[in-house]
Amino acid sequence: MIPPPPGPAEPERLPTGAWVGAGLATTIALLTRVLWLGRPGVFVFDEIFYASDAADLIQRGVEGGSPVHPPLGKWMLAGGIRLFGFDAVGWRVAPLLAGALVAGLTFVVGWRVTGGRRGGVIAAAVVLFDGISVVTGRLALLDGLVALWTTAALLLLVRLAQEPLDGRFQRRTRLWLGVVLGLAFATKWTAAVLAPVVVVTIVAIDQLLPRPLRWRRSLASLGLMAGLVVGVYAVVHIPWLVNYEASAAVDEACSAESCDVGVLVRVGDIAGYQVDVWNYHRGLDPQQPDADSAVHWLGQTRAVRLLVKTCDPALAPHADRSDGLCRSSDTTEVRILAVGNPLIWLIGPAALAGMAVWGWRRRDGVILVVAATAIMFWLPWLIGGRPGFTFYAAPLVPALGVLIAAAVEALPARVARWWPVLVIAFGLVALALWPLWIGTPLAPETADKLLWFSGWS
Repeated sequence: MIPPPPGPAEPERLPTGAWVGAGLATTIALLTRVLWLGRPGVFVFDEIFYASDAADLIQRGVEGGSPVHPPLGKWMLAGGIRLFGFDAVGWRVAPLLAGALVAGLTFVVGWRVTGGRRGGVIAAAVVLFDGISVVTGRLALLDGLVALWTTAALLLLVRLAQEPLDGRFQRRTRLWLGVVLGLAFATKWTAAVLAPVVVVTIVAIDQLLPRPLRWRRSLASLGLMAGLVVGVYAVVHIPWLVNYEASAAVDEACSAESCDVGVLVRVGDIAGYQVDVWNYHRGLDPQQPDADSAVHWLGQTRAVRLLVKTCDPALAPHADRSDGLCRSSDTTEVRILAVGNPLIWLIGPAALAGMAVWGWRRRDGVILVVAATAIMFWLPWLIGGRPGFTFYAAPLVPALGVLIAAAVEALPARVARWWPVLVIAFGLVALALWPLWIGTPLAPETADKLLWFSGWS
């Protein structure tokens, strides 16, 4: 499936310009998203769970209640709270930094896949100008944090496909990929959708080896990577093991007149907690009205209303003592909508379908890896039958950006040279919708004009 590279097997190093571009993309994301990061000064949507759990981790070393996600993402939030305090800025700093790094990593992946600056700029622009990335890059939701690790994993997968015959590079990169996948899985279990892509990529690469070595190296690599994933996941749970006395599990044990908190009991309860989490998610049926089928990710015609508030002028004197939103002496409306850039989400799926066919016909392993990654971030939500939220697509946005960049590169040169028009169009749509992504108070008539689809209101 993956042909040998035409040049020498030695890994290709990125030029200085690529790192400069990645740094610029990261900086632009930081500067555009940090504005009014602390508003609203209250929990938005699921921030109430994750930020509260992060505060518990700082104080007790373990979540106080019964968590439904692994702890790494909440430890990341705890870092910001530790530095800036338990307020809106504190619990949103980690998502801000993670989202900015996603933009930089996407630039690198775009450059790697297309072989030049144009691909990097287009791919990064998608992340910078998409509402899902903006919202999850400003709020304490786990999806923006897991997107950091899954984008790093995408970069490593692309590198594996680009250097299939360099044995030393393959071994080293597969080790790093195992670590990164462990970090992703320890942030949110949805990262597990990458597993089929990883397995197929490694097996396909190893088919280039002499026949006796093919399956042997694949099985050895996959076994070692699985061990790294489990190892990283276990390390993230060490604080639970150490601070077990402060957990909800020990309260249940003591209520049964058994306060044995030995090592075996702790390990057993951690294992039992994983089963409980699995059962919770397997039976979860979101009743929130904005939960819907992933088919509506196409075109982003449905939004998740993370915050909707009408500000009465009488609230203006009390704004700073509440959420900091109702400052105007006029009636205003505030919305934070988890919704993507409709232009990006019209072009992105088309680019995915087109590049998947293009990659298959040309046996281009790099394109197939990116397309498969994008499909796996969407298809399970589509066929699973369970309603989801639009911000679950945060890890998908970088892959869509790379595919759009690759699609532009595949166009005839006379067409591809108009790529700045595409980037500017993405930016103009983002500029129009920015108030709905960051919660800017707007006059009611202005807000109504921005609700382009009935599923946004």
